[in-house]
Amino acid sequence: MFGKLLKQEFKSVGKWYLGLYGLSIVFAIILGFWVSHMSQATDSDSFIAIMLTILTFTSFGAIIAALGLSTLVLIIRRFKDNIYGRQGYLTMTLPATTHQILLSKLTAAIIWYFLSILTVGLSIFIIVLINIGWTDLLTGLKEIWVNADFQMIFKEVFVGNLTPYIISFLIGTVGNVLMLYCAIALGHLAESHRVLLSFVAFFVIYAILSTMAMLVLNRTGITEHYYWFTSAFNIVFCLITYFATHYMIKYKLNIQ
Repeated sequence: MFGKLLKQEFKSVGKWYLGLYGLSIVFAIILGFWVSHMSQATDSDSFIAIMLTILTFTSFGAIIAALGLSTLVLIIRRFKDNIYGRQGYLTMTLPATTHQILLSKLTAAIIWYFLSILTVGLSIFIIVLINIGWTDLLTGLKEIWVNADFQMIFKEVFVGNLTPYIISFLIGTVGNVLMLYCAIALGHLAESHRVLLSFVAFFVIYAILSTMAMLVLNRTGITEHYYWFTSAFNIVFCLITYFATHYMIKYKLNIQ
């Protein structure tokens, strides 16, 4: 049942996301060719050329901002509407456990979040690639491969801060989504002003989390293993918010 729920999550908003991803890449291609043209044009300092460049960069920035904002909005709306809106009556009558419903939404949210990051990275890569070309790119990569100190890289990745940072970032992302879910669930315990109370709950949870993290860091003086500490701290936070959200959905559900 979990697979069917996850498939439905992607089917419901997939066209919107894919359209936005495609638009971002199209703008990246246009911007890449425009930057390449302007770097070779003799009239690149003209007023029209400057305005067109600004307009293109602004449009690309707006698409990237819309990508991030729409991802956040859809994560919130999918959870709120499917569980606490009118769709909740159907959702909660499905032959699925509360864990399956919650985990399907969490999994889909995390996947869309990282696909958005990947799209931004791909868009920037396209702009760079168009301007430097495959030949120069491959030549640069070859030089890096030949001159790279792999022993130092291995030490930095697996012994240094890169791996702990990546793990901390991944767990923190899950924690952020669960914090949104928990705040929405808390806000919908009330009979009115649910959206406002959900915002208040989110900032209260965030303030408590930040305060606790700073207190622990100040008392322990952890610096060398900071990212491992944040990973462990976020795991505990994820478990608390997950089971708190699960409890409120299963036992305190208050559908509009």
